[in-house]
Amino acid sequence: MYHFTYKCRLCGATYVSAGCSDRTQTAKAMIGAAQGYPDKSHTRLHEVHCCKTIQGYGIADLIGAKFTPDK
Repeated sequence: MYHFTYKCRLCGATYVSAGCSDRTQTAKAMIGAAQGYPDKSHTRLHEVHCCKTIQGYGIADLIGAKFTPDK
């Protein structure tokens, strides 16, 4: 499974938002997000992040998709 990873600009937290099992679909989702045309996976280039450590809200950027084998 490829997991989309985001990093918050405000607090610096890195987190996993969603995933896709197919390599080609993952690449298409990331390209679509970067071009402003998200596909069915609804992958976004930016997300709102609730920063629990500083009690605020930040903007998180899509930084990549990492493969994690199923357990």
